[in-house]
Amino acid sequence: MATTLPTLSITPSNAPAAEDNNNATTAFTFLVTRTGDLSAASSATWSVAGSGSDPANATDFTGGVLPTGTVNFAAGASTATITVNVNGDNGKEANEGFTVTLSNPNGATLGTSSVGTSLNQSASGGYGVTENYYTLASGSGAFTLSYDMYGIPDRADIYVNGTLAVSTNGEVSNTGTLTVPSTFTLKASDIVRVVMTGTNTGTAWDYTVNYQGGVQSLNYITAGTIINDDTQPATALPSLSIAPSNAPAAEGNNNATTPFTFVVTRTGDLSAASSATWSVAGSGSDPANATDFTGGVLPTGTVNFAAGASTATITVNVNGDNGKEANEGFTVTLSNPNGATLGTSSVGTSLNQSASGGYGVTENFYTLAGGGGAFTLSYDMYGIPDRADIYVNGTLAVSTNGEVSNTGTLTVPSTFTLKANDVVRVVMTGTNTGTAWDYTVNYQGGVQSLNYITAGTIVNDDTTTTPTLPSYTVAGTLGNDFFLPSGNNNYLGGGGNDTYIISPYILSGAVTAKITDTEGTNVIQLIDGMTIAASSFFNNAVQLTLSNGAKVQILGASGFSYQVGANASWGDTANSQTYAQFAATLGASVPAAGAAAVSGTANYVVPSNSTSGGIDLSSGTVTATAASETFVYDYKMVNGRATKAGDDVVTITGFSTTNDKLVFNDVGTGTVYTKAQFLALAGVVSADDPFTGTAGIFFDPDAGVSGGVYLTGVRVSDATIETLA
Repeated sequence: MATTLPTLSITPSNAPAAEDNNNATTAFTFLVTRTGDLSAASSATWSVAGSGSDPANATDFTGGVLPTGTVNFAAGASTATITVNVNGDNGKEANEGFTVTLSNPNGATLGTSSVGTSLNQSASGGYGVTENYYTLASGSGAFTLSYDMYGIPDRADIYVNGTLAVSTNGEVSNTGTLTVPSTFTLKASDIVRVVMTGTNTGTAWDYTVNYQGGVQSLNYITAGTIINDDTQPATALPSLSIAPSNAPAAEGNNNATTPFTFVVTRTGDLSAASSATWSVAGSGSDPANATDFTGGVLPTGTVNFAAGASTATITVNVNGDNGKEANEGFTVTLSNPNGATLGTSSVGTSLNQSASGGYGVTENFYTLAGGGGAFTLSYDMYGIPDRADIYVNGTLAVSTNGEVSNTGTLTVPSTFTLKANDVVRVVMTGTNTGTAWDYTVNYQGGVQSLNYITAGTIVNDDTTTTPTLPSYTVAGTLGNDFFLPSGNNNYLGGGGNDTYIISPYILSGAVTAKITDTEGTNVIQLIDGMTIAASSFFNNAVQLTLSNGAKVQILGASGFSYQVGANASWGDTANSQTYAQFAATLGASVPAAGAAAVSGTANYVVPSNSTSGGIDLSSGTVTATAASETFVYDYKMVNGRATKAGDDVVTITGFSTTNDKLVFNDVGTGTVYTKAQFLALAGVVSADDPFTGTAGIFFDPDAGVSGGVYLTGVRVSDATIETLA
């Protein structure tokens, strides 16, 4: 009986591979396997040809020709290697494909894998170009490819006898089907080539081909891909981060459900779909539990992003009740990303990162990139007591042990040996409405901020009465202190020169703050934009009522200077006024000792006193040239009327009411008025002149300025003048 010849088949060893750069050669290797009777020697010739949508050509290979050769097997040998040397270059080009085909076998046959009369065969792969060949055993039925790209876009192409028959026409994600169209009449011995292209690192795909006419896989043809490594790095997966939208929020009452929403942001390459699972866990000193949520279980779910979407929303439904309880905390954590990564904000090998907040519970998470060093939190509670806690891997490491005010520092004790991948959680708790805080964390071992964990707080709203805020006595030091009055607190100042900043963002609610400071040179600052609903001036005391209902009382008021529109914490400055000037600014006067209080102008809006960087107007013509400019005109008040204070007739050309600003500076008090506020003063007149296309502001001759001062050329355009009245 004659001996059956062994069979040869070929597969790539290291293809696809990168081509390297100029003057470098990369070896692509292919393994030829011999199966069957190995008792005699065998051989076959092999040849390279370009393939795929971007075929390699002779210049891509050593010697400038498409390689050919012979693969030899000694008696007993089962494998042999073919090496194809590829030239490197520095050019930016597409990845290029080629095939290595066996032919002319000697002492062997070329292998095929028969799949019977009906094909249902699968393949899988990922990054790079993968080619599989099928030869048809007969000519009937449809050739169908069913693919799954697993969320990261890939491309599929089907060729019949070297001609493109059908394609996804670019990269696609998820699942789909390609069918060779009926214009291709399939017949026995036709060669169908399936080409899968994945250009994104981390990609994965699989497919199944189906053909009822019978198909054989060609084991004597295999594919290689020259991956161009001179392009920019492959597109990275997008990053996911999460932040609360409406948390903290009130829980509601019995039978009510309150949705807490969290926005998940996706950054980076948004061309494909992404998803991640999310889960809720209790956190903080009073953690929420399953009974706090709809259904009586801790919520979980999946957040999905369609291709192109940058944000998605997670909704956590919280049960209401009528019980009186502490505010409860919980975290929402992302995990198991698909087509994305979980975001971290790297802060390098040395951390110096800040955060700020106010009412409710705020949690920030940091994962340590290295070990050693001290983790320090420097906080500022701005006068209203708040609490700070630091946890290491879920264990409380250090705390303020209750609510504290002003500034301070917390350091993780040395009993906690910090190491890489430790998670440090900073929890800031503010139980007083109107509170504000900020902090800076410092760590020399390297830290990343975890953007895939965020916190929510279930604020208990079942108390029957609004509690009276506690009253504290806040004493200053012998140095120069800055205070932001808040709550029902009494501020006694100290021996230095102290500054008190009145802000509706800090001083709010049904509270009355009291300031008494008789030592040093002390200043009261009213930030710009705030509204003084009412003011009462006594001989040596004043009470200001803010539009939010809060009050501040200043005792020994004549001993303070007043800066209207200043805010030292933001670097805003203003001219200082005496107590009498301050009263006049608010439309009041200082009464005699023992006399009744004098009320100021209702709903007085503190103007901006920032004239820094403004263009001082004196006389002549000024042209507005920049995109946005502020023009400052000086005036003074005489006998209750506005009049000239050095600046004369000025023309502003090209003034834009959309971008430019015209303000008026009282040289006597340092108060800066907007146009509308200035026009409300006695002695000021405005008029538009349609004949010259100008708008003017001038002083009434009755104010004692002969001829007045006229500002012209204040316009939006040549066709439209500004209405100043």
